[in-house]
Amino acid sequence: MKLLTILLFSFISINGISQISNKQIERKFLIGKWGSIDDKKYTIVISDSIREYYDKKLTDTFSYQLEKGKLTKISSKGEIYEYDLMSLNKKHLTLMYLSKGNLLKFKRL
Repeated sequence: MKLLTILLFSFISINGISQISNKQIERKFLIGKWGSIDDKKYTIVISDSIREYYDKKLTDTFSYQLEKGKLTKISSKGEIYEYDLMSLNKKHLTLMYLSKGNLLKFKRL
């Protein structure tokens, strides 16, 4: 019984560390310049804010929060846009816009 308790505690501890690391890695991978795969003129730049460009012209700037696989964009007017972070790695980003369910697919530029 004691061995089972130790193994269970070890498993929980390791998974907890792994989840924290994954959140840090997601933010690190999110930072950068991303080009839309479906609309070549649409680009976003993510740093401490999200800047959206269309045809190389700045169209909007948002603050954002990243928490538990969800990305929330907040406009200067207080409008809120929520996305599920479907996939993220060094080269690709896929977001699902929760209001409409459409996918936004990006590649790192």
